[in-house]
Amino acid sequence: MMSHLLLLILSAQLTSALCSDWLSDYSTQSGEALSWINSMGGPLRDERPVPFPNRAYRRVRRETVQSQLAFVGETLSFIAQLFNSANMSAAGWNRTSTEKLRTNINRQREDVLHCIPSNTSAVTTLYKYFRMLEKVTLLRTGGSRGSWEQVRWETRAHLVQLDVLVQPNIKDRSARRRRHHP
Repeated sequence: MMSHLLLLILSAQLTSALCSDWLSDYSTQSGEALSWINSMGGPLRDERPVPFPNRAYRRVRRETVQSQLAFVGETLSFIAQLFNSANMSAAGWNRTSTEKLRTNINRQREDVLHCIPSNTSAVTTLYKYFRMLEKVTLLRTGGSRGSWEQVRWETRAHLVQLDVLVQPNIKDRSARRRRHHP
């Protein structure tokens, strides 16, 4: 019994440390992801194949930090699925930039998932959005270059919104650290 309690306490401390590392590294990772998505192809065009889930982002901003992190993890998972499971040969993107984006998104996803307690579930409203995005763009067109550009635009929009969502948590964490360690 005592060993279970000790394991639980150590696990909570490790999770907190991993989350702290992820939050401190998030700005760098996010900036790199935006840089890679911008360098993958030509200029991005605002072409919305499906309505962006602004309501879901507004709603999650009012939730707890854990719920926000679960949302970030879920969004990154959906983005990773789009880029990992489909044939992107028609996209014509710079392969190095594309691979670096994929690696970055997968790393961010793995890192944020370590911050989320296993009993925290994310808002699943994004499932319908990402499913519709995939259906309207990639599946209907067979993965044409234009449809991949739409996916790239939507991915960039999500990365920007995730950054907006996470930044207050980073600033709050920094402020708390300064108060406790003058």
